[in-house]
Amino acid sequence: MDLPGVGSRIRERLLENYGSEEQALDAVLKGDVEGLCKVLSERQAFSLVQSAKGLKYGCTSDDFLATDEVSKIYKMLISRMASFACTEYARLKIGTLFPSFSGDHLAENRRMAEAALKNAKLLQESSPSEQLIKIKPLREKAPTRVRERALAATSVEAFQQLKARGLD
Repeated sequence: MDLPGVGSRIRERLLENYGSEEQALDAVLKGDVEGLCKVLSERQAFSLVQSAKGLKYGCTSDDFLATDEVSKIYKMLISRMASFACTEYARLKIGTLFPSFSGDHLAENRRMAEAALKNAKLLQESSPSEQLIKIKPLREKAPTRVRERALAATSVEAFQQLKARGLD
């Protein structure tokens, strides 16, 4: 609720999507725009992530983007960088970047960019089949059994039908 633009409606939608306030805040701080777009518009998600980072580092994009011309250049740069993104996730992550005077914020952005470059180089050095070998198959999770429920049936046949569907 302390983040700009988060009112009771948005808070409820975030809680519904993420399960708890801590998980929602963690998603915002990690810049999970893709997840936030499930409950917010893309513009709202970018604004929320940038506001949270601004509070974290004691800066805002407005500190740096003081004129219309600078804002225009910033938008053009972000759009240009996003055009090179190979995935929607990458495009959205690029949209969370904003200039600031905070050394810590700049260091975080630099670490993120270096990690992305390292991953891109790894992908270029190996073939897709080498990467596919590293993928482990998903394990099927056993169905959850609910033990504290009662099921009433009006006949033996109805009970057998329900039991055949896995309800016993």
